[in-house]
Amino acid sequence: MKKRTKSLHKSGLLYKYCSKDWHTLIDSNIKHFLFKKGQFIFKQGDKVEGIHIIVKGKVKVSILGPDYPERILRLAGPDKLLGHRGIANSNYPITATALTDCEILFLPNDIFISLLRTNPDLSLFLINFLAEEIRNSEERLINLIQLEVKERMACVLSTLAESFGFDADEPTKLSYTLSRTDFASFVGTTYESVIRTLFALQKNKLIKLDGKEIHIINMEGLKKMLKQ
Repeated sequence: MKKRTKSLHKSGLLYKYCSKDWHTLIDSNIKHFLFKKGQFIFKQGDKVEGIHIIVKGKVKVSILGPDYPERILRLAGPDKLLGHRGIANSNYPITATALTDCEILFLPNDIFISLLRTNPDLSLFLINFLAEEIRNSEERLINLIQLEVKERMACVLSTLAESFGFDADEPTKLSYTLSRTDFASFVGTTYESVIRTLFALQKNKLIKLDGKEIHIINMEGLKKMLKQ
């Protein structure tokens, strides 16, 4: 279950894009929650009550269907929104799961909508955020249709690097590596295919496997695979 925290952290996102006149309203309505690794922040079908903003941690957004297993739609880190797809719906069409321990801010929908109506900078931010998400979704769909598994894996590895960065002490090691099962979900293939593909990328000296961890040895080479 989610755990309420008394953290006084203020979301840079809301305070940055809303005028000072609205900060008091934000302070009085925002809630802070802690989620352990593996916990649902919200689940597909849950009633929509507000918007979530990641303060700390890493989250996967996925969808479940009656005839297929979990499909990961995107990865999200600090200062990213969650639950925005539910603003115009009664129930969430997706599930958000904590990949690591997370601190999440929550703001009720009516307050968030009031902020959007009166703070054009916040509205513009949301428009740009949605446009980027739509573009990424379209690219992912094209990749699933046109690219081979090895190329799709290269795309996911690049996404991990862009979303979560690299380890502070080992600059080639991804700061977070998906489980092999999550790789299969994100790439749209089987667990066995993920294992084979990772070893093939290592053989081609694009990555190095270190147990469950992954080092990116040749990022340009990975990106070049997507341009062929």
